[in-house]
Amino acid sequence: MRLFVSAVARVAGLDVETSDDARLAISELATAIVEGGEAEYITLRATPMEGRLTLVVGPWRDGLGEEEEFGALEIASALFSGTSVDGEFVVLPIGASDADG
Repeated sequence: MRLFVSAVARVAGLDVETSDDARLAISELATAIVEGGEAEYITLRATPMEGRLTLVVGPWRDGLGEEEEFGALEIASALFSGTSVDGEFVVLPIGASDADG
């Protein structure tokens, strides 16, 4: 997943720091989903546009990663302020100048 996120971030023209933040956020979210133990698969969808990238990962459910001091959803939200949960998916809207981290 991290290589995929790096590739689509490059296509979108994002800088290295924003790309690294996106990889970290997706890695944390995917780890929480896997460790939750109920998902048979993980979906990751990317929509790259010039200077912007939207990542959608799931299936998500409330409580994933909350056993950590700073959970996966909190990490993603801290890195990208527009992060939201839409049904079973976490949506990360990422822009070259939108990274908060």
